[in-house]
Amino acid sequence: KNTKQGLYAATVSIKGTTIGANTDIDGKFSINVDLNTPKVLVVSYLGYEKSEVTISKNKTTIDVYLSEVVVTS
Repeated sequence: KNTKQGLYAATVSIKGTTIGANTDIDGKFSINVDLNTPKVLVVSYLGYEKSEVTISKNKTTIDVYLSEVVVTS
């Protein structure tokens, strides 16, 4: 189910580093990082599948959609 609503306190980090941030109440975040080489953002939130998105100098504003984890027995 895609609600396009921001997730509060989702974790956003640069893959392979300790650089990261949490999203605000609107699902927005800011990370300062050198984009001379593209970086991979890892976005995670409890109950959702992790997502990875590549960012670069030409792509600094992104929308990330997470899928809910479905548990069956």
